[in-house]
Amino acid sequence: MAEATAPTPTRTQHYVCLTGRVIAWSLVAALGLLIAAQLTFFAIHAVHLLRYPYPLDYGEGPLLAQIELVRSGTPIWRLYADPDRAPYAVVNYPPAYHLVTLLAALPLGNLLLAGRLVALGSTLAAVAALWLLTKDQGPRTKDQGRMHETNVGLLSLVFRPLMVLAFLALPIVREWSVLMRVDMLGVCLGLWGLLIVQRTSGRRQLLWAALPLTLSLLVKPSLIAAPATALVWLLFRDWRRALALGSLIGLGSTLATLLLQIASGGWFLVHVLAANANAWDRDLAYGFWHDQMLILWPLAAAALMSVVMHVAGRRSQILAADGSPDLQSPISDLFLPLYYTLFGAIVAFGVGKVGAYTNYFLEFYAGLIWLTASATKDEGRRTKDQASSSFVFRLSSFVPPIVTLLVVGGLLRYYPIWSATYLKLAGIIEGSNPPRLIAGGYGVWQDLRRERDILATLSGVNAALIGEVQAAGAPIFTDVPGVAAQAGQLARLQAFEYRQLLDTGLADQRPLLRDMANGRVPLIVLDYLGNWLTPEMIAMITHRYALDGSRGTYDLYRPVDPGPPVVVDRAFPGGLRLSSYHLAPSPGRSAYHQGETVLLTLEWQWDGGTTHQPAGEGDNLQVVTKLADQRGQVLFETSRPLLYGALPPSGWADIAVQHIQPIALPPDLPAGNYQIAITLRGEHDLAPPQGLAWLTVEAPAGRQIGEGGYYVPAALLDAWTWLGGDTGPGDPLMPAVPFKGAIQQCFARACLRLVGDQVQQLPLGELVHLADVGLPLAPVPGEEGQEGVTIIHFPQTGQTLSMEFLDYWRDHGGEAALGPPITPELIRGDRIVQYTRYARLERPISGGRARLGRLGEAFLRLPGGVTYRWP
Repeated sequence: MAEATAPTPTRTQHYVCLTGRVIAWSLVAALGLLIAAQLTFFAIHAVHLLRYPYPLDYGEGPLLAQIELVRSGTPIWRLYADPDRAPYAVVNYPPAYHLVTLLAALPLGNLLLAGRLVALGSTLAAVAALWLLTKDQGPRTKDQGRMHETNVGLLSLVFRPLMVLAFLALPIVREWSVLMRVDMLGVCLGLWGLLIVQRTSGRRQLLWAALPLTLSLLVKPSLIAAPATALVWLLFRDWRRALALGSLIGLGSTLATLLLQIASGGWFLVHVLAANANAWDRDLAYGFWHDQMLILWPLAAAALMSVVMHVAGRRSQILAADGSPDLQSPISDLFLPLYYTLFGAIVAFGVGKVGAYTNYFLEFYAGLIWLTASATKDEGRRTKDQASSSFVFRLSSFVPPIVTLLVVGGLLRYYPIWSATYLKLAGIIEGSNPPRLIAGGYGVWQDLRRERDILATLSGVNAALIGEVQAAGAPIFTDVPGVAAQAGQLARLQAFEYRQLLDTGLADQRPLLRDMANGRVPLIVLDYLGNWLTPEMIAMITHRYALDGSRGTYDLYRPVDPGPPVVVDRAFPGGLRLSSYHLAPSPGRSAYHQGETVLLTLEWQWDGGTTHQPAGEGDNLQVVTKLADQRGQVLFETSRPLLYGALPPSGWADIAVQHIQPIALPPDLPAGNYQIAITLRGEHDLAPPQGLAWLTVEAPAGRQIGEGGYYVPAALLDAWTWLGGDTGPGDPLMPAVPFKGAIQQCFARACLRLVGDQVQQLPLGELVHLADVGLPLAPVPGEEGQEGVTIIHFPQTGQTLSMEFLDYWRDHGGEAALGPPITPELIRGDRIVQYTRYARLERPISGGRARLGRLGEAFLRLPGGVTYRWP
């Protein structure tokens, strides 16, 4: 038979081919430069986070706290205990990541750093696994080997490593690869398990894949893409080994689950399953998928095109001689990444769970990268005859350039991590976070600079919080677990996960509410009042606790000091009994005054042995306070739901619970003696009012100031007047609140504390400046001695005051009232500002008079007329 010869290409075909190669290499060069830039961004982001010493997002805090408990001697199964008891943990994941991080921390000593390095190492190991999974394994013929020396083969060789490195260029990979989170370790273990399956297919060694695949499930059970892919792929190739592998994975997972379930007293599955069974929201899922596909649809299109052309061009290799699928053909390896991508998409369907985030896309994107790199990996394996004998083969030559162009398009946009305006993630306050080009006015480089500034600011905020939390000396309440974890303190609840358990009836908030009612939780630190907290918790926070200012974006609430107890015994229908009461004394005085708010605290008990609930409990039982004169004439009454409607008597157990009942004295109330009487009311009064205590009201000492009508006690009023009154501190923004050891009242531009008989200013300049992010320096004033320029140096702070602020500072009390400067002059919006210890000096950039900034308002975070939430 005569030997077939390939047709000689024409001159036109030659030029077309040459042009195609130039375009292809240009696109690959562009992809290489783009990925090099993205890897630079990746490295800078990694350095930023590895140097940041505090938990960064919500999820890092619980893991840090849990692993710290194990390192300090708590058995790991004890973490999976009743979340209503110490250590109050809700552990979403099996303990594989915890144990790996503990091992990594042995040489480092720093758990947070170790956890982030585990994630980073897992990300790099995942890239290595993708490289090996996409590596061509089949033998080459002599002609095929020569094809690798051609441009087509070289192009394929260059394209594959670039595609694998593109995994690190994906925005969500960059974001999650340096966080103390479990996801990257699970993805890494799954990919290495699949590598074992791919390389040992048909041999007994394949069963070793059960180890990493089982561990991936014990890192995060929802990472099913790798185990499912391995079993489905093997099922059509070697069903016996598929059955054996599945049995080993199931046995290992079941045994670990059973042991932990028994050791935890039956709580393990509540933590790992029930706390993760969040409601699924279609709109939430659509929003995440829409946002991701908006910037990364070209990557999905590249993977799809690669697969279609690859399958079409290799159809003869996929089919056996009889026309049936040849599952032993090397080309059938394409099914491995295809299955993985499909199962990754199924996992990403879970992004619709309430509380989910883009980490659900990690396996899906790893699959797209794998598919794109695998589908072009054997371009150089085609012989010259194959390359010219089929229209499909000739058409497939255009696939690498088109795929390269699509991948470039997929890497050109991203979503900024940080808000350009606020000390928050992008979009949290703005309500939207549109995608941006990686270069430009707000590209990745600008986002990384913003990240550097924000992390520096958050470092100062968290350093201040650590002191507050450690000083509390007991478990605190917070909606961001890292606030407690970074200070080595317990948090009474993990807000989000605990809420999931509460909503399914698997947790009991009543013990926490009892402790909050009695002020036993010494400190509450909130990023947002309402952030997965129950209405009952919020009611306790806003009635039993009062806002004590802020640190950065966190509000601090402390229990109101009720004053000394007075024992009484007052019985009421339904088994309710008043066992004692507290009357907080008037600040610095022995009597009360018109316009003042009297703080009455009642301690209630309920006889749980009664056969019925207190009458009216279902109708919002009210505590009613009546104020009567010496003749018994009732002047007015106040009412408030018993325990603020948050905790009915059936939830009190056998302890006394405190109920705060403020009594606002009318501004025109004459001086004299008045009696407080109380009763309980459902649809009607349950009993006649019972006399409780006498109040003495004397002639005015302090006075009510401002539109809010808050009463300023005499001792604080004197300091307010000395500081400048209306032009100094300004109107009060809150009542004088009795905290433990001090009475505090904040004004528009200052905060005062009465400690004993001494009035102190809070250093608002130092505290509020914590929240400023990267303010640029204002133009430097001239040096002393130059004509028309006067400055004064403060050696204790190393700062100076220039002429523009110096006169105002001297005229308004100088160092005694405003404190020394603690910053240089800074540009803040349309103003030049300079912080002193107690204040912020401001003047318009365009020119104008100096004034004081509204630091009291900023400290309480009450912008736009928002009122103080207590009493």
